[in-house]
Amino acid sequence: MVLGGLLATATATAGSAAPLAVPGSIETVAGVSGSRDLWACGWDGRGVDVALVDTGVSPVAGTGTIVNGPDLSFDAQTGGVAYLDGFGHGTHLASIINGHDPGVAVTGGCRYNADGTVASTPTPTATGYAGVAPGARVVNVKVGAVDGAVDVTQVLAAIDWVVQHRNTDGFNIRVLALAYGSASTSDAKHDALSHAVAVARQNGIVVVASSGNDGTSHTDLAFPAGNPDVVAVGAADTHGSSKAADWTVATFADRGSKDRPIDVIVPGIDIQGLRVPGSYIDSLAPTTTGDRFERGSGTSQTAAVVAGLAAQLVQRYPTATPDQIKATLEKGAAPVQSGGGSWSQGSGGIVARQLLKAGPTNAKTTPLVTIGDAPLTSDRQDQTVAIDGIALTGNVDVMGHPWKPTWATGASTSSTWQLGRWNGSRFAGDVMGPTGWATAAWATSWAGTPWPTVDGPAGTWDGLRWNGLRWNGLRWNGLRWNGTGWDGLRWNGLRWNAISWT
Repeated sequence: MVLGGLLATATATAGSAAPLAVPGSIETVAGVSGSRDLWACGWDGRGVDVALVDTGVSPVAGTGTIVNGPDLSFDAQTGGVAYLDGFGHGTHLASIINGHDPGVAVTGGCRYNADGTVASTPTPTATGYAGVAPGARVVNVKVGAVDGAVDVTQVLAAIDWVVQHRNTDGFNIRVLALAYGSASTSDAKHDALSHAVAVARQNGIVVVASSGNDGTSHTDLAFPAGNPDVVAVGAADTHGSSKAADWTVATFADRGSKDRPIDVIVPGIDIQGLRVPGSYIDSLAPTTTGDRFERGSGTSQTAAVVAGLAAQLVQRYPTATPDQIKATLEKGAAPVQSGGGSWSQGSGGIVARQLLKAGPTNAKTTPLVTIGDAPLTSDRQDQTVAIDGIALTGNVDVMGHPWKPTWATGASTSSTWQLGRWNGSRFAGDVMGPTGWATAAWATSWAGTPWPTVDGPAGTWDGLRWNGLRWNGLRWNGLRWNGTGWDGLRWNGLRWNAISWT
């Protein structure tokens, strides 16, 4: 439990195996991974936008600089909740990326020389709560509803929007954070999510994706992490040590495979972030204590950490390509103990000294050629959203419109969005307002829209109240939230078998 908003700091020096004072605190995680050193040397992510495709962001105390993209979630039709995070997941991740208290600063100075040697001994420390890249800006692209419900087409629309608007309206989107996974039956060449993130990479965006929380039960990475050109992030258990050699791969983290290993890992157990009082996550917990923080274990949290690190590196090396930033993150890692084969950790755990020594080098320049022509059913499988018992099935988007192979061409040419329309339907406003993109016109777009069903006649959307909205399954395997009065509680009974927020 963190008291008074002031965090304990890691006491480790480079190369030591000193115990971590508070292993899951954001200050410790940022210190061990090298974020605080980058900040102390002048790189806090300033000028870099990180697009967060998630469940929204609520303005709780300590939230960093946020600008709203479109709200593509089911909540968008409900007055007063557009862009906001009724679930509690997106705000937690945003706070890890760039959250900070007013006036927070880093002390201790830049302690590394350009070659990675130690220039001074004081460990850089934040004076209050601060995420990994407090100078960066988070672009909030909401797709998950108050209960986390989302269809893969909403995620695809969000990624397309990020790519198409990366340099418009004052944006400088150089990093995309995705804590979402689909256990597609397709492969990286044909899968739609894989194609969408490949296009993002081709347009200069570093894509950071959670590996997933299926542990040893899952080898092949879900998409989008399964695309070899994104940064697939796993999770480490530090066992209370500051030295990567003492770490292991967290038991809940996806292991990857020889064909598609994890790229890097960072500490992923009981990671501190901001809480949204009254959110869906809060509703699953016993009575909270009023603490502004909560702790989560999972590859969602680790993806947020690495997205923040990527923003710092982009600021440090503004002309670097996504491949070079990925290579720098990998060079900044050191091997950890075994935990499922070498492919379960990739280059290993990102650590401060290694990261400061790393820099852009010649990196992979020939990406996987993706087609993105797989049907949506390969991503959905049997996991679909449903309204009043009517499930969204078949090769159609969330509006019920047929899914056409021409989507992939449109994504490649950044032309899927025509003002506020995507795949022929109104998804958002046409122009950006004072606080962000206008709310989607769901009320006029969805009422009465038929959804094809597997058997029987087509159902219709005959109401705009999302009472009873449920996933057919829900899994947050290994995800633990504590610090709000329910320390150690694991979300094992809520399963999302094929599509998951990790």
